[in-house]
Amino acid sequence: MPDPVHSGMALEALSPELRDRFAALERVLARENDHESLAAMLAHAAECASEGLCIFSEEGIIRYANRSFAEMHGCGHDTVCGRSVTEFLLPQSLTWDECFERAKEQGAMTQETRHAKSDGDSFTAISRLFYVEGGPRTGAFLILRIREAPEGKALSETLAGQDESYRYLVETAPDSIIFLDLSGKIILTNAITAEQLGYSSVDELCQACPTVLDLIAPHDRERALREISACIAQGNKFAIEYDVLTKDGCILPVETSTNVVLDQNGCSIGMVGIARDISRRREAETHLQLHLRMEQLLTSIATRFIG
Repeated sequence: MPDPVHSGMALEALSPELRDRFAALERVLARENDHESLAAMLAHAAECASEGLCIFSEEGIIRYANRSFAEMHGCGHDTVCGRSVTEFLLPQSLTWDECFERAKEQGAMTQETRHAKSDGDSFTAISRLFYVEGGPRTGAFLILRIREAPEGKALSETLAGQDESYRYLVETAPDSIIFLDLSGKIILTNAITAEQLGYSSVDELCQACPTVLDLIAPHDRERALREISACIAQGNKFAIEYDVLTKDGCILPVETSTNVVLDQNGCSIGMVGIARDISRRREAETHLQLHLRMEQLLTSIATRFIG
């Protein structure tokens, strides 16, 4: 055990430069201890989470997975790390390479995914994928957060069971109506939506923009993700304005109101959103702001002239 008195005397005998180096080293060691303690607390918190969490490299190799992630896939907790994330995911229309690229571009993305269990069974999940630049020690990595989709009929099955009068009401509505699943995938929309965005048909629109985030301008997408999460939690969101993209890349401002769709058991299975073109209102607001600025400028000039 070092003697603190003699250790202090020994440090005092060192040159100021060496003392500064020792002090810097002590600060580095203290930060390392803080980082280790924080990492341990975060790992403990992740183990308590009901949602499945895993961290994996850009190559898809899992570095960490919590107990919920392992249990969802029917695996032992200690058998997940080191495996490829694609071992737990079933092929779908959007490949994981495309998911990675979209997550890199947007910072995060939500996607409905199909997962394989160790017993050969499968389940549907709502996945949130985050891309993190990382630092020199960790490099870039991705975080996958999953929760099992609610039980009950899929939204597409629920809509298929509606009678013709209901569908006629949607098709003849003066505003855009879009039905989404919980991941934001477009299940059904009406002709006015395609027309306002410059597409020749609903099919062309859905092929070009399979999710609602594809319709929203890049600068509004992160806010849209937050609003979608809030809508699922609260049941509805009203009078939210977004800029959406037309087929030729122009901006169309809209005001949206969104409600969660429930199945017969009261489980959330999707959302329905109504969007109204507010470009004229936006133009009127812009003209009003210009008028007010001009009025302020003229008032300021008159005040100075009189003074």
